[in-house]
Amino acid sequence: RPARADALGRYLEGSRVMRLGVSGTGRMAVRMISTAAGLPGVKVTAIASGDAARARDLAGPLGAAICTPDGLASRPDVDAVYVASRNADHAAAVRAALAAGKPVLVEKPLAVDLAETISLVAAAESSGTLLVENLWTLALPATLAFLDRAASVGEPGIFGFDFGYPVS
Repeated sequence: RPARADALGRYLEGSRVMRLGVSGTGRMAVRMISTAAGLPGVKVTAIASGDAARARDLAGPLGAAICTPDGLASRPDVDAVYVASRNADHAAAVRAALAAGKPVLVEKPLAVDLAETISLVAAAESSGTLLVENLWTLALPATLAFLDRAASVGEPGIFGFDFGYPVS
């Protein structure tokens, strides 16, 4: 099996614990860390942030390591990477995870422009490493119902919608 599949392979075949490294300490990262802490097959092992105090606050209760964003993907105790840093920092974190052969889930946007997006997709394809943009809105019941109904009209050329929730 290729080395880049080792992290996912360990999870599926043996240890049953996915060791997750988190890049970012903002609202979405906090939600993921909180969710992961409640899952039996996931352990947050490292948190990377430019804000060391914030990283310490989040890592402490989990016993997770604190590292720099540049060092997260190369850690041997990280099997997969979740990127929820500032949008402008997504591409660097994704590229590092892909170079390390680690599956990566990145909050939207994947990148800040089309050229960077194409470059990241090409890097994932050439390395054979899983890259997923966290586009959960496609799984919302309203979206699925719309797509089901739209199928009777024909294939949509453009599909756009807005979804929001209170931030305070």
